[in-house]
Formats: sequence, structure tokens, C-alpha cells
Amino acid sequence: NQNKNRYKSIIPYDHCRVVLQPSDSGNGYINASYVDTYRSPHFFIAAQGPLAGTVVDFWHMVWQEKTSVIVMLTGLMEQNKIKCEQYWPEQEQVYGDFTVTLNNTWTTTGLVKRIFCLQKAGCALPRAVEQFHYLLWPDHGVPRNPSQLLCLVEVVNKRVLEAPAGPVLVHCSAGIGRTGTFIALDFLLKMGKAEGKVDVFHCVQQLREQRVSMVQTKEQYSFLYEALLEGLLCGNTGVPVETIATLVHSLQEDETSGHTSVLEKEFKALQRFSELFQLLPCREAEKARNQPKNRKPGILPADSCRPILMSSVNADGSPAYINAVFAS
Repeated sequence: NQNKNRYKSIIPYDHCRVVLQPSDSGNGYINASYVDTYRSPHFFIAAQGPLAGTVVDFWHMVWQEKTSVIVMLTGLMEQNKIKCEQYWPEQEQVYGDFTVTLNNTWTTTGLVKRIFCLQKAGCALPRAVEQFHYLLWPDHGVPRNPSQLLCLVEVVNKRVLEAPAGPVLVHCSAGIGRTGTFIALDFLLKMGKAEGKVDVFHCVQQLREQRVSMVQTKEQYSFLYEALLEGLLCGNTGVPVETIATLVHSLQEDETSGHTSVLEKEFKALQRFSELFQLLPCREAEKARNQPKNRKPGILPADSCRPILMSSVNADGSPAYINAVFAS
């Protein structure tokens, strides 16, 4: 089975690996593991990104496990390396016993949603499979902002509640770093809401008992805390366009009645959350030679997001400084 593993050292444990039913295309092995979330055994399947030779096995697993939601957390190519085989068609394609048809595609900033029709030869009823392809997560790194990822976790759970099916299939390239972080975030958000506390260490430890090296880097582990802070402190603040007028009317009523408004609570949460970003290093802005260029000493650009002036230099030859930041 070595040729079915993308990375030699990242393989599933026997006690929780997905075993494919016998077929003409394989021997039952696929690099994928059942993984629990909070109070829900086998809620997820964590898998490596399919190889060219395992695409048929991938769709076999989707059909066998009755999966209706796929979360893809990798690009097909990253840093000039193939991270995942494109396992879906542009229109329609046959993969072994399975015909996959792309019915619809929706693209938003950083996310592509695809709806597939999956049909097995000899079976009368096709199945709908929804794929969420998240594009803003670098390999071995973390998203710049957790907000969209938190929304994705919520949407996935909403889909599961609306149409209960088999495990949610999550994959990146190896199926441990980004995949493990996504699953840990789901686990801990549910734990925090149910118990009023979170235990990141034991959550990750439990996930690693089910698949090797889940939450692969220190940066991903730290990101869990940042994402949990926003998810549990702020919650989902998104408002559908069609309900904005109703929300504004409700806020106005709160103001006139003297009650603590949703707006006030939300703004206080924003202030508390924003204090964390004031801890970002501003070393260049704090240098003595740059102090005269700051209008207010407490409002400084973080090193990680300030523009560097290449057309102007300091006496020592270093790029000149300006109090400004890039904003998305």
C-alpha cells in the first residue's frame, strides 16, 4: 500500500482507519481515518489529498460512508508542488464504478463551493455531495484571519443538521495539519459552548490518538486559541442582507428603551478582542529615528503589515519608514 500514501511517515492507525469494501479497483486500503468531534464519535473522516492513483478509492469512500460534505483545505498546487490531485471533473467524468457530475459552482473570496452528483453503476438513486474548498490556508501555516474559517465550521455543521448523512470528509494534502486544526476547532467550539471551558491540550492529544500528528505545527496550535477567542467571545456576527432593515429597527428600539443593545455588546466584545492585536511587535515604528514620523505615540503600525518604502532610504541604507498599514 506504500504507493497509496502521499507521505511515507503519515499513515493511518489500524484501529481507526477507513476500510473500503472489496472492489475490483482496490484491496480496501485508503489513507483516511475516522475522527471524533465533541460528543460525536466518527463525526469526521480525516484523509490525505487524493493521488492520481487513489481518486477512484476516494469516491468509493465517499459513497460507502454516505458522505455528503467534503471540506478541502489545500490548493492543488502550492509552492510549485502538487498537493492534491484534482478529483472532480469540470463537467462529468467516470471514476471506476462512479460517475461524478459537477452541477454548480459558487465562488466567494477565499472559498469555492461545488455541488456534485455522485452515481454508482447499478444503483438507481444518485447522491448529492457538497464540497467546500477553502483557499486561504497556507501549508504548515495558518489563515491570516479566523473569521471566515469560523463561518465555514458553522456552515458545515448546519449542513449536517439539515440533512444527516455519513461523516464529514476533511482533507488537505497530508490530512493532519490543516485538517487536524479544522477538526480541533470544531471540537473545541462545541466543547466551549456546552461546558463553558475548553481544553486544547487534551483535545489535540485525543485527535492524535486517532491520526498521527494532528495539528502539525506550533503556529497551528496557537491559532486554535486565537480562533476560539473570536468564535466564543464574538460568535457569528454575520447578517443576511435581507434582514439588515429589521436588525437596524431592533437596535433603534433598544436605544430608546434604555436596554443594553446588541450593538453595545458587540462593540465591547470588539474592543476586548482588538486589544490582543496591540501586542503585535512594532519594532520599526518604535525606533528613535522614526518617532518624529508618528502623530500619536500609541498608534503604531505592526511590523507584519506595514508598507516598506523602497524608493527612500535611511542614512544606514535601510528602507524608510511611514506610519501606515496594508488593509484587506
